[in-house]
Amino acid sequence: MDTMIRNIIDADRHARGLLEQKRKEKSNVQHLIADKHDELKAHYRKENEQRIEHERSRMQQELEQQIAYEQQQYEQTLARLQEQYDASCGQWVDMIVKKCLHK
Repeated sequence: MDTMIRNIIDADRHARGLLEQKRKEKSNVQHLIADKHDELKAHYRKENEQRIEHERSRMQQELEQQIAYEQQQYEQTLARLQEQYDASCGQWVDMIVKKCLHK
């Protein structure tokens, strides 16, 4: 009987040891998962920041090109208007004066 009780106590002690070992393994796995989660999070955050910076640069370059194009268009239009004004200024003044005098 004593042997049977001792065997039960030993089996219980062994089972408790295994249970404690499994709890430690579970805790270690949970820490590994948390660490991997943080590592992946940091990796993807860095990757996204790089993509955003690349896209920001590309958009800035596109904007600068568009501004330069619009400025060139503006200057060309201004030059054409100035030429037209210079060529027709006298004629327009004469037309305005005639219209005002014939009213």
